[in-house]
Amino acid sequence: MNSQQKERVVIDDVDQALSLLDGKIKKEGTSCTHGPRQKCVGCLPLDPYDEKYLADKGIKHMSFHSYVHKLSDLHGKGTRSKNMLETLNYKINLDCHRHRPFPEGICTECRPPTVTLSRQPFRHVDNIEFENDSIVNEFLNFWRNSNCQRIGFLIGKYEQFSEVPLGIKAVVCAIYEPLQNSNENSVGFEINENGEKRKNLNVKVDQLCSWLGMKRVGWIFTDLWNESRTLGTVKCIRNEDSFLLSASECITAGNLQSHFKNATNYCDTGYFGSKFVTVVASGNSSKGIDLHGYQVSNQCTAMVEANILCPTKTHPELAWARETPLNEKHYITSEKNERGEEVFRDGRPMPVEYLLVDVPCGVRKVPNYTFPRGKEGKEFPVENRIE
Repeated sequence: MNSQQKERVVIDDVDQALSLLDGKIKKEGTSCTHGPRQKCVGCLPLDPYDEKYLADKGIKHMSFHSYVHKLSDLHGKGTRSKNMLETLNYKINLDCHRHRPFPEGICTECRPPTVTLSRQPFRHVDNIEFENDSIVNEFLNFWRNSNCQRIGFLIGKYEQFSEVPLGIKAVVCAIYEPLQNSNENSVGFEINENGEKRKNLNVKVDQLCSWLGMKRVGWIFTDLWNESRTLGTVKCIRNEDSFLLSASECITAGNLQSHFKNATNYCDTGYFGSKFVTVVASGNSSKGIDLHGYQVSNQCTAMVEANILCPTKTHPELAWARETPLNEKHYITSEKNERGEEVFRDGRPMPVEYLLVDVPCGVRKVPNYTFPRGKEGKEFPVENRIE
């Protein structure tokens, strides 16, 4: 990306604000005996990526900006404005001028790198916060009334999250329900003859959001199954013993994260990863409804972009690294494990939890209403519903 293209990249306000902070964590209750203007090893502030501090606070992943600080500190001071991040790309370069186009020719320059499977140590978003419970309940009411599953886009903004060093939270102010096909067992975006209409609607939604100072920050879907209508209980389908997010859902999340890229000055392409989140409404062990937040890793998104990841037919928790190219221009890169050893079976099948990043999700304790609700029984009708 040249300098003119990079100037057109719009950095989110929250990222601009966090880039100006050092994120240092002041120690509390030190037993130092020196004067107030002096410093010693015992009272020096901690780095925002300090592993012990994060572990003590129960923070599973460092924030994105803490990760940037960690990389820049490894390279010495003054490197924070340089391109220290590299976007993963597992697609072959079909425009290589060193030889005839693939598959008639291939070289080390145009061939994508070998996939090294590893867990992502950071997350782009550290918390998902719904402004009030009415947003969630109105969305869930569709399932309660029809017993059909539902998808929605989360409309909101990104703000600083003080509970994680240099953290970011996605604040959800509304849910937009796009055109979709749903039944008791499944739900999907409508991609039939109304595909062009759906695309135009999404453009209008994004334009309206920008006028309001908001954007689509994620998507939400239900996976709910009644256990007792009388008691209002639901079945617990998703848990650590079964699956958290299916391979198909991870691929969909990867496609969405690829579309909603995260603009940054720390990568020469102008983009790195995504702040687009995934929320699942499903049953918990207490037979109630819980919200669970996730993102897929940048590595998963790159594999989805290269079309080398596909779901298995019988096990939702397992993905499969594609073995046969889709066409003569499709190249499937090889894989390596964390020890750098080339492998050909580890990704077939592949547990999708290896590609997931947990994002805590909840509702504000003190509700806020960016969009005031109408009086009981006179609420504004929800779009694209036939009830």
